[in-house]
Amino acid sequence: AQEPESNTKVPFDNPKAVTLYFGHYSDGLSYFSAKQVALGHIVELPFNKKGISQFRRVKVEKPGYLVLHKVDAPFSIKCNFYNSRSPLPLGQEDRFFDQAIRVTPGQWVFSVFPEFRQDTSAKPARVKVDFVEEFDSAEPNNSPEAATIVSPNTRLELGYIGTNDTDFYRFEVKQPGFITIKDLGPLKKTQHSLVAQMKLYDSKHQAVYEGPTDLARWLAPGLYYVSFFCEASAENFDTVPYGINISFAQDTDKIEPNNTPSQATPVKVPARIAMRFETRGKDYFRLKSDQPGYVVISSPEKLPFPVKLWPINEDGSEQRARFLPCAVRINKQTMIRISQEMPNDFRVDRPTNLDLMFIPGKEDIFEPNDSARDAKPVLIGKDIQALSIPASDRDFYRFRLKAPDVVTMMIAHKGSKCPLVGRLYDKDGREMSKELIYFPLRTKLQAGEYVLEVMQENGLQGLHITPYVLRILAESTAPHENRLSSRYQIKGKKDQRTKKGIELAQKAYLLYLKEKYEEAANLFVEASRLIPTSPAVWNDLGACYFNLNHFDNAKENFKKATVISPSYSLAWRNLGVVARKAGNHAESIEYSKKAASLDPTAKNLGYAGYALLVAGVATKDKAQQEQLLRDSLAYFEKSLQKQRNPEVEKRVKALRQYLE
Repeated sequence: AQEPESNTKVPFDNPKAVTLYFGHYSDGLSYFSAKQVALGHIVELPFNKKGISQFRRVKVEKPGYLVLHKVDAPFSIKCNFYNSRSPLPLGQEDRFFDQAIRVTPGQWVFSVFPEFRQDTSAKPARVKVDFVEEFDSAEPNNSPEAATIVSPNTRLELGYIGTNDTDFYRFEVKQPGFITIKDLGPLKKTQHSLVAQMKLYDSKHQAVYEGPTDLARWLAPGLYYVSFFCEASAENFDTVPYGINISFAQDTDKIEPNNTPSQATPVKVPARIAMRFETRGKDYFRLKSDQPGYVVISSPEKLPFPVKLWPINEDGSEQRARFLPCAVRINKQTMIRISQEMPNDFRVDRPTNLDLMFIPGKEDIFEPNDSARDAKPVLIGKDIQALSIPASDRDFYRFRLKAPDVVTMMIAHKGSKCPLVGRLYDKDGREMSKELIYFPLRTKLQAGEYVLEVMQENGLQGLHITPYVLRILAESTAPHENRLSSRYQIKGKKDQRTKKGIELAQKAYLLYLKEKYEEAANLFVEASRLIPTSPAVWNDLGACYFNLNHFDNAKENFKKATVISPSYSLAWRNLGVVARKAGNHAESIEYSKKAASLDPTAKNLGYAGYALLVAGVATKDKAQQEQLLRDSLAYFEKSLQKQRNPEVEKRVKALRQYLE
């Protein structure tokens, strides 16, 4: 070997690239002078000088794994592995202990060095050199070319030995379907906890998935490769086999591929679709209907993970996501995307049914009213029945006050309860307050035109397919029973005791409207002691008990109200409801008819019609049933003459068809 002087250029007569290796050619301090050590022994490695590495050579006679365990060391140490052909480190460089690498018969070299190269110590580091015989029968399969051929329905046993150990497998898919890959973890007892990763490639070796080893994915027919490897970390090897289960299910649902908007599966609603969720999958559907309305999407079974839905706008942009179950508006056609909330969850073992129910737009006669510009005019004192569609629906209503008045805005529910809030705007669409309205709201307004927005409270999502009822009441024009200022008034001079009772009753009524029935009942009890001659106090106390399912107490208080005021129709109507709840149809009809005769409002007539309808359905006597249903129809028709109501219209139509 020549020894050129410093700063001398050394020419090479070689047109090819040349690699220059520089190292310490002293005993054990370089790759080329590595000391031979035996497998299964502890070696002592001195680091009494700065910047040195200790190299050792081992002889391997069988395929397997070379394993380095740190026994003890005066400071943090790292290691590298080398084969017998090159002094360049294999795989990941500068690895923390403990480490392992897959080896074949022959000479192998490893080096150990301080993490901080200036560290020195008189005490040597001690490292145990172990060998584990090959237990992965598929080896060697560390490249796509050497991939082990397997069936798409199989169970693998493989080893994760170091970050350079990647195992490739090849399988063929002959029919469209879903591949499921499930990590079974270690198949023998171990103290390690490895994080396994995988890649899925198509026949052109293009990766179509990279991530955790739990995967579900739809695949078209073709040849596929899958590789498994250990995530780079301080702990990245184990000496026991790990299990991987691969299974394939044929796509019998015929909705795939639908992973892009252009591939969206057409669905005519109402319908039930059977779909299989994939890891990080996106399923697009183009929903179609004969008329505008709403599509309610839900699952009849409990899903093992949250599922989200995104409505797609005409320009291709996505609206805000919402969780299933939910609903979307459809104008004969709309597109949606459905995906799992947890992108690494999977499920292809069996189809998941999704029900798509259609609600005609005529169920909400005020639509479209999604902006202040499209606000629908409504009359004060009239019930406004509409639908609230989760997450995206906004309903705007326009009303007018001829003179300053105290206005109460409240929401009543039919069926499921919908968490609704609102905003109030002036006639020009300017917000009158930055704060949301929580119903009921009682406020004083000047004469003029106003716009009320109704929507679901932000952050609360639910499925509501039954109408909500909005009531806007003005004190000057509201029926006596609905005026908070006069609801609890009694004749005669008002002393402090009476004023206190009225004040308590008004507070209780507002709590009742907020559905805080127990708190309201406690205040009504106090008010009843101060103004015992107010029928409204006893009636409203009974209403609290009814909503708390204390039906006997409810009935007792409704009766007290009718004793104090025999013409108080609201209490008679409520007695009819309690009787119907108890299955006493004769009393229910009697009380409901009395309420309708005392005050023939649309609501009282409707309650009487419903009492007769329930009794008619319950009776087994055909002649009696027909008479009850005819009487029910008559009351419903009278109710509609007073005020239009979509629910009552449905009942009238159904009764006419049945009686014909």
